[in-house]
Amino acid sequence: MSRFSDEIKVNEREWQMGKVVNKVDQRGLTELLNTLRRNNIKLQTKGTNIQYEAPRSAVDSVLIDGLRRFKPTLLKMLNKNTLDLDIVVPLKHSDKTSAYVICVHTGHGGVMDYRHFAEHMGEKYGIFGIQALDLLKKQPAELSVEKLAQIYVDIILSRFNDAPIILYGISAGGLISLEMACLLRDMNQPPQLVVFGDTLDMVFEDLEYKSYMGRMQWINFIEAYLPVEILAIRSNGTHLWDLKSEGHEFWVLNTHGRFEYLIEKSHEFNHKRALVELTVQDMSTHFDIHKSLTTAYFYYQPKPYDGPSLFVKASETSWAKSSNIREQLVGNVRIEEIEGIHVDIIHDPGCRKVADFVQEYV
Repeated sequence: MSRFSDEIKVNEREWQMGKVVNKVDQRGLTELLNTLRRNNIKLQTKGTNIQYEAPRSAVDSVLIDGLRRFKPTLLKMLNKNTLDLDIVVPLKHSDKTSAYVICVHTGHGGVMDYRHFAEHMGEKYGIFGIQALDLLKKQPAELSVEKLAQIYVDIILSRFNDAPIILYGISAGGLISLEMACLLRDMNQPPQLVVFGDTLDMVFEDLEYKSYMGRMQWINFIEAYLPVEILAIRSNGTHLWDLKSEGHEFWVLNTHGRFEYLIEKSHEFNHKRALVELTVQDMSTHFDIHKSLTTAYFYYQPKPYDGPSLFVKASETSWAKSSNIREQLVGNVRIEEIEGIHVDIIHDPGCRKVADFVQEYV
């Protein structure tokens, strides 16, 4: 392992060339960051230079050239302490990007809910997901929506600065997208468009109802984490769709017992070889992450946004559930609808219609 003795130095001409490259080669930067993570290469700053620590087998001309080319952006990311927690997930590259669509993670912290949407967007759009910091840390960050939005804005401004930004948030992801849009507007760098995919108001006005928040976090986690086929398995006369009932056998179990119960359900379904093996530790980690994010969503107070926005509602979702969010969209807002329930916005034909709406609006 090389120590922190090897430095990447560039002269003024190379520095200026690096600034230009950073604006046009998003794919190259993503590949470099993947190489750093894959080979466990650590970077640190020394003045205006970058020092690296890497296995000798990983050091080659391609790595050195990449560090030189992207030095300005790497320095900026290192100074903001975001390099080791790179949360940008490429969903679709574009060689001729007219706009970047930044898809903000949903309630479970991941971005795979956007993969079908990305497939339906035209070739001129670069589609990237922002996954939750919690997933990379594998522990709850316990940050507010406001703090998460600031972190995400800092990252996208350092990575996507050569084309307009479109923000898209499905479900709870729309809450973070809204806060990000407000931050970008206040920095005089507003997004081209903010898209809300059936985003619901998660603030509970009824104080008595807040006492059930722990139970609701379990329900939201299970519905987000497990596939429909498992939720529909009937056991002892009930199935997981019935969890909203306080009398369900699930609620008499302790936390460990609940995870074992869910794993048992997944094993029943796994006989069909349709699901990978789950462990209590895996599920516990993801539940803690989901609980942290859900708490942040519950206590977020949305702000008015006066920029262009597109709100896409599922036909079977009550208008009342999104009224507080839509009331904050005081600019040029367009309301559209897809057929079905809340989750249909991530599947065809719902996600195809959303892609069509976005491209029509732009």
